[in-house]
Amino acid sequence: MNPDQFAATSHGKVAYQTSQGTGLPVLMIYGNSTCPDVFRNQLQGRIWQTYHCIAMDLPGHGHSNDANDPDQTYDIEIDGRAAV
Repeated sequence: MNPDQFAATSHGKVAYQTSQGTGLPVLMIYGNSTCPDVFRNQLQGRIWQTYHCIAMDLPGHGHSNDANDPDQTYDIEIDGRAAV
């Protein structure tokens, strides 16, 4: 597993880790109110060694920076209205 790397995005600097596997790429994104620890079994297992895995932190979580504009990053609009 490579240590944290960072990508500059319109939402802020986002942390991610990549594996040395050369198989198909697998993007790992955790759900709301969790953290990268939910992937600990995958990150320590055979999938991490076999596939080219990319595990990212969401803005404001883990090692990523807080969102530049929280309203834009965390709110979802449906038909012009904020979804709750």
